Amino acid sequence: EDIASQLFSFTVELWCQQVNLFVTSLQSSQGETQETCASYLELGSLALRMLRQFVVHGFSDLDAVPAMPEFMQRVLSTMDHLLAARVHLGESHPLTEAVEKQCILCTKVLIDLLEHKPLQIIPYLKSTIEFFCVKYLFAESMEVMLFERFIVQGLNFMKGMLLCVDYTPKVNKDTCVPAPNQDSRIIAGYEIKMMFFTSDVATNIVRQLVTRFFPLRQSEMDSWNDDPEGYAVEESGETWKFSFRACVETAFATLMSMFSVNLAPVVTSMIPSVQDMDINDVNAVKIREAVYCAVGLAVSEVYDDVNFGDWFEQRLQHELVQSTSPYLRRRILWLIGQWADVNVTRTLRPVIYPHLMQRLSVEEDLVVRLEAASTLRKVIDGYQFETEDFLPCLENAAGLLFTLLMDVGECETKMLVLHVFNIIIQRTGSEMKPYAGGLVQYLPRLWEASDSHNMLRCSIVTVLARLVRALGSMSTSLYALLMPIIAHCT
Repeated sequence: EDIASQLFSFTVELWCQQVNLFVTSLQSSQGETQETCASYLELGSLALRMLRQFVVHGFSDLDAVPAMPEFMQRVLSTMDHLLAARVHLGESHPLTEAVEKQCILCTKVLIDLLEHKPLQIIPYLKSTIEFFCVKYLFAESMEVMLFERFIVQGLNFMKGMLLCVDYTPKVNKDTCVPAPNQDSRIIAGYEIKMMFFTSDVATNIVRQLVTRFFPLRQSEMDSWNDDPEGYAVEESGETWKFSFRACVETAFATLMSMFSVNLAPVVTSMIPSVQDMDINDVNAVKIREAVYCAVGLAVSEVYDDVNFGDWFEQRLQHELVQSTSPYLRRRILWLIGQWADVNVTRTLRPVIYPHLMQRLSVEEDLVVRLEAASTLRKVIDGYQFETEDFLPCLENAAGLLFTLLMDVGECETKMLVLHVFNIIIQRTGSEMKPYAGGLVQYLPRLWEASDSHNMLRCSIVTVLARLVRALGSMSTSLYALLMPIIAHCT
């Protein structure tokens, strides 16, 4: 702390000096050379990295740091200058990447402080959330200033503020007001949060998330075409920290869970607004797909307001058949999966199964086929599943899934399909006997080819264990495969 105290003010001045030199050189008609400008950014970034460590780990009490208010104000104003500089330079300029990196470094300072010292940044909380949400992210006039990583960081700050336990005071159950004798900073943080996220503000943010940030971007469509298997595998873990799609969706889900009473009607009102759009028009499809994504993510909040059975039978199943867009077909399949445990009744399931079989066919887009497989797993694994309702589709499902298993090449996608097989065998039991032949013949080859992929081999073992139970006395045909695998596993 002594070192931080001695160096903090000097480092702040050094950082600001380098940023000012860079901005001034851009504005000057006799601008500096590119190398000189790059050196300003490099030294400024080095100083800011030191400042990031100082404020997060160097001081036990930020309120006792005299230069702290000026530093926090400079962080926001510097981002203003850097975002403007980025627009001035253009995306293809050699310095643009360095400008973006320093801007992101500024956001990391703010996110780190929110995560590690939430009560100590309360004096700066209101100005920071207004900077991100009011001034930039949700001001359509400022869209030209934004870039992907900045959007991700801004949304992560918003989400962090919403979920911060230090801004959630204990509440009196009878009066629904904060209980007395709590840290005044907790109350202050809560009040700032609730005063900012009014019903109108939350509604505006949700609408803009859906209409501006949810629609598929060109980079996502390129990824779909270039690497369909990679695109189809669901992201997990903390990808929301850096992935645009995951970040936007988790920010939306956080708002919906916290303000569900006000926001559920907002989301449901979007459904009729897209129903009459052309299901084959590219731009209309993007908006429709975005709205369906919102409804699926908010399924727990909109459950009481949406009759999924009627919606599927009257609208969605026809769109699934008639749309030429694989993006829309995939989203509808995903939407079925989201509702599988919520409101997919037993009577609706026999209507859904043939559509899933159709989307598993080899003529379908590979991403759509993989989504159909995932959706089939969710529907079959649901609590209202009845084996007799699925038996008419069992042979077809086994054949289509087996073909899909052979068509995919990546381990993760093979594991996805094997997991679907595992659930089907578990749910249908001995009814699977007549249709297991192809799978039984293929698994030995897959086992041999996966000697360096232990997770895939685990999936194979799980399916084999299910098959042995399902086949009963007929499982003797598996012994030639099972014995070496058992020896390998033990």
